[in-house]
Amino acid sequence: MIVRSVEIVDAEGVAHRGLKSETDYFIVVTVEALVDVPNVTVGWVIKSESGLSIYGTSTAVQGYLSIHFRAAETKRVRFTFRPNLALGKYFISAGAAEMLTPEEEVHNYIMKDYSHDALSFVVAADVDVGITKSNVKLVSFQKV
Repeated sequence: MIVRSVEIVDAEGVAHRGLKSETDYFIVVTVEALVDVPNVTVGWVIKSESGLSIYGTSTAVQGYLSIHFRAAETKRVRFTFRPNLALGKYFISAGAAEMLTPEEEVHNYIMKDYSHDALSFVVAADVDVGITKSNVKLVSFQKV
């Protein structure tokens, strides 16, 4: 397995490296298999300039447990992405792995390829949100 590319694109498929906070994009990871590989998971993580992992996901975490690649097959995996991030520079790392026990534990895998800091991008934010805007809302407040 080889991670061929990582891109951030808009709805029209145009690649961007300068993003607006709270605007919809897609993270696209293109992966090629050199041999047949069953139970593949493709994922990514966003890190700050200092290397702090902020958030990420994978096809397995999203519930897609039966992705199989045949030798020489290339697939583009698209994830929705809304960068609720503070003003700054960030990096995306992406990987492809073979899950060993996809039905029991999605975090039990052999990493086949990992592209560390595959793409850098910047976020322009209108407000200071800390590292990420979590959209947490107070639901109740009561004396006990």
